[in-house]
Amino acid sequence: MKNLKRLLLATVLLIGLNGFAQQPTGAKEVLKSTITKKFNIKKNGTLIPYTLKIYENRLNQVQLAEDEKHELNQTRKLTPAYVSKLVYIDSDKDNSYDMYMVIRYKKSLNDSFEVVATDKGFAVDVDERHMEYILGEGVYYVNNADRDYFIVEEFSAF
Repeated sequence: MKNLKRLLLATVLLIGLNGFAQQPTGAKEVLKSTITKKFNIKKNGTLIPYTLKIYENRLNQVQLAEDEKHELNQTRKLTPAYVSKLVYIDSDKDNSYDMYMVIRYKKSLNDSFEVVATDKGFAVDVDERHMEYILGEGVYYVNNADRDYFIVEEFSAF
């Protein structure tokens, strides 16, 4: 009876793994990375250092050329990636600056993601699109032309 249960369990596991082993043509590819930046902000004449940790999760739909359907080493079609960036704002001196923010957008082929310091916080530039975040106030600004490009959600670290 014990051996029968083991054989049945092994069969179920192998059937399940076989289903995951063969991915369909609409497979997904995931990329994860982390960027750390250190900036300072001036408040009441004193410099307050803060750190940005940016965790990126990029999801690509893998699409193959339809005319090469039954061939090996098929050509991939270029498809836009969906990018989510979790930004953790961490200040060692002032916990009121600690914040999480999620920025989502559709990546183009030549994505140029940059985070730069501003007088009141930091700015995110992606392919000549601009979003600015003001530290301590929890306010972000997106240019009117870019408002449909960025999806921003923010929440407190506490």
